[in-house]
Amino acid sequence: FYQNDYSRCVMDVLSGAIDLAFTQSGFLEASFPDKLPLLRIIRHINASFQGEDYPFETSTDIIPTFGIMASPNVPWHLRQRVASALFGINSTHPAAIAAQISQFTVPSSYSVPRETALRLNILQDLGSSYTCANQFLSSYDLLHCPDGYMKPSRSDVENGCAANHTSCPDELECFCRPCIVDDDLTVFPQRFFGNGGVIGSPCQKMKECIAIEQNEPIQLHIRNLRSRSVSVAAHINNQLVKNCTNSNSSLECTVDISISVKGLILIEVLADGVQAPTSPILIRVVEKACSNGTEAVGFALLMADELGRCVCPALAFDISGRCVSASLLLTVTVVPGFLVLLVSLLVYGRYRIEQQDTAWKIQSTELNFDDP
Repeated sequence: FYQNDYSRCVMDVLSGAIDLAFTQSGFLEASFPDKLPLLRIIRHINASFQGEDYPFETSTDIIPTFGIMASPNVPWHLRQRVASALFGINSTHPAAIAAQISQFTVPSSYSVPRETALRLNILQDLGSSYTCANQFLSSYDLLHCPDGYMKPSRSDVENGCAANHTSCPDELECFCRPCIVDDDLTVFPQRFFGNGGVIGSPCQKMKECIAIEQNEPIQLHIRNLRSRSVSVAAHINNQLVKNCTNSNSSLECTVDISISVKGLILIEVLADGVQAPTSPILIRVVEKACSNGTEAVGFALLMADELGRCVCPALAFDISGRCVSASLLLTVTVVPGFLVLLVSLLVYGRYRIEQQDTAWKIQSTELNFDDP
């Protein structure tokens, strides 16, 4: 910690003692104008303030500083007189020159710095009022880690640089890796076979976690090993599928999933509304296997459609749960029909012959009589 010694921050960056530093906007232009070409501003943005382009280098949005405030017991007319006097100061006024300012203006909203101070525990919300944190707190107590990270023990933080064989410049207080991953929310996939299930390896960020068939039911076990309870939400392609409170006394949140659409499906896991460090994960959905791959001659295999339903392919018909090909159906209907027709013609021909044989027509010329 440099205790707001911005000059030393910049000098240490220029000398190579440290890689980067945070300074107040406008400080470089005022104190190190000749060194600006040697420095690189990380995440430079073109900011504006009260409708005008902000003239200094900055990496963050502009927030108000150096505000003059009045306690509740200051009379209103005195506040107005002080405000009028301050608004009357311009850049040529001795007070402005001494303070290295150009003028006073109407204050902007302090909501951003207030929320930031609350999140960093510098400011405490008492409900009806706010109060600053204890000024006698140690640097360790003032450390605040982002979501998904936690502070190690006090001894680990204070001895972290020595453990990493990193020296600290004189008169400064150094911390090496003051925040570590808070054991994370770990996601495990589980597939089911018969009466049991098998839990796979932990899913990794933006990597294929598991491959399943269309409409195959699986479970995602989201384990919370953090030191506090969190609200867990799982989203599939931006659609909420599960929301549950997951605490260190209830270590697991189970999400039941069955996906019909083929392809690579993205699943996000959020903890208290913030993307978990291992999220998002990917699940590959392949075409459902509707048969064992063998079928009798003349029968077709069931195939999965776009929604994972097992249906007969083109030129095949579902008969009693089996796909009968059109060629087989033609064979078993036309050929027997032809045979029946042929047999019928033969029987009919035989019948006609027998009918003709039962009644002969004899001409008189065909009769020969013996003489008596």
